[in-house]
Amino acid sequence: MNRILISLLYTILLGVGYTQTWNQVTVPTSENLNDIEFPEGTSSIGYIGGDNGVLLKTIDGGLSWFYVNYTGIDSSEFTPLRFVDLEFVSDDVGFATFGNDLGWYLYKTIDGGFNWTEINSEQNLGSFCYKNTLEVIDENHYFVGGRACFSGPEIAEFNNGEWSLKQVSSEFFNSDEYVKDIKIQGQLGIASTSASEFLRTTDGGQNWYSITAPILSPDDNLSDVVIINDTVMYAGMNNNGPSLYSFFESADSGSNWSQILHQGDMIMYASWHTFNQSNIGVVYASATSDVNDHYMHSSIDGVWSYELIDEKILSIDSYGVNNTFGVGENGFVIFNGNNIGIDEQGIGVKVYPNPATDLITLELDNETEVLLKVYDQFGALLYMSAGKGEKTIDISRWNPGVYTLKLESKTCFLIEKLVKK
Repeated sequence: MNRILISLLYTILLGVGYTQTWNQVTVPTSENLNDIEFPEGTSSIGYIGGDNGVLLKTIDGGLSWFYVNYTGIDSSEFTPLRFVDLEFVSDDVGFATFGNDLGWYLYKTIDGGFNWTEINSEQNLGSFCYKNTLEVIDENHYFVGGRACFSGPEIAEFNNGEWSLKQVSSEFFNSDEYVKDIKIQGQLGIASTSASEFLRTTDGGQNWYSITAPILSPDDNLSDVVIINDTVMYAGMNNNGPSLYSFFESADSGSNWSQILHQGDMIMYASWHTFNQSNIGVVYASATSDVNDHYMHSSIDGVWSYELIDEKILSIDSYGVNNTFGVGENGFVIFNGNNIGIDEQGIGVKVYPNPATDLITLELDNETEVLLKVYDQFGALLYMSAGKGEKTIDISRWNPGVYTLKLESKTCFLIEKLVKK
């Protein structure tokens, strides 16, 4: 009875304080979406990976998303596999774990997701069968977390052409436990597992040792982790029992963890799925209560607020100052902000004729050096040049359709649409 009364009180408080800041974005799929990734430093490129091999891409900062018709990965109806984790180091170069719920394979793309090549590490890593999560330092240096074929969690490192298994001291080595998420900053790193332990490193990922998580029920397990700063970390968990959880926090760089309930955050008896910190320090998190209501949370300087949403959010990512997206079940995508994808300040351009048949002319500022990129209707980069002033482009051999013109300066960018007749 007390639990019912507490839950009712939280629902009433939520209704009193409700304001809508998250808005749904239309995407061309209803599959579950497992991960969203905006490459660091991007102004408009993003990727979403989901079930049944769904890969979506945006080239306008999230205004619109389209299917990527890729090659190199088998996701036929006879083997309904999924993108588990995406990590991109640039607009075009990225990595993905792909497989069942745990992930099996590791792939790389160098052309913006249109072609993928499997990275075969078995000859170096032996029985490291399930590749679940990625922490990419750069194109030639990254970590992969998962599980061995017949034992517990494993972490491998690829560094300038060489693979190596790391030393992982786990309390559950002979179980089905696997590494769910990895975050590394400098020499400090933290990994969550599908059980009740963290793995921590203080030597840049070479050795990992076990830290007990404050999980109360053996049915519960950890989910996502995030490093806020040199001392503070957060972690989520899947609440499969009746435990009174908020989420977990470490205030000593991951050495010790405790359950935390910040002022203003009322959602308990919940699963906490994922965390993200934007470039201006806003922390975002998603949670689902035991009555299957879904929430997005945000924290500014330690003060948390929350909002009821329609579906479970499984991944959050931000780009730019504070353009933040969440993706989740049943093709659900949401955005928090009002400057999605487009920053016109500082770039002026006239494009004519539009629609066009043979030639287009761009009149640019004579003082500002601008990089021009043109993408076709499938998101492939078709044309690129740099300059200022007036520019004429021959489009006579382009197929009819709608093209995206992206102009970038050192401080901002502009998106324009061009129609080829």
